[in-house]
Amino acid sequence: MQLTAYIKSFGNAGFIAGVNEWKGMIEQANSPQGALEKLILALQIKTAFEKKIPVESVKVTIASQANSEYNPDSIPQKELNLVLQS
Repeated sequence: MQLTAYIKSFGNAGFIAGVNEWKGMIEQANSPQGALEKLILALQIKTAFEKKIPVESVKVTIASQANSEYNPDSIPQKELNLVLQS
């Protein structure tokens, strides 16, 4: 399953990471790496629950998108391609 994740600054509250395809799948942390780690864990748990398999068997592969554009007027955001394998 392929998903597109994003990480963006959330002002003084830190960073949020979410998934474009699953509305409401958002995690917050003090660092971009922390938000991404929490998001990956949430995706693993959700997928394992839906497929009734062990959480450890769900693997996530991350790749940066090559076509990300820089817009100085917008909130800094990075998009990533995620591949879930079980």
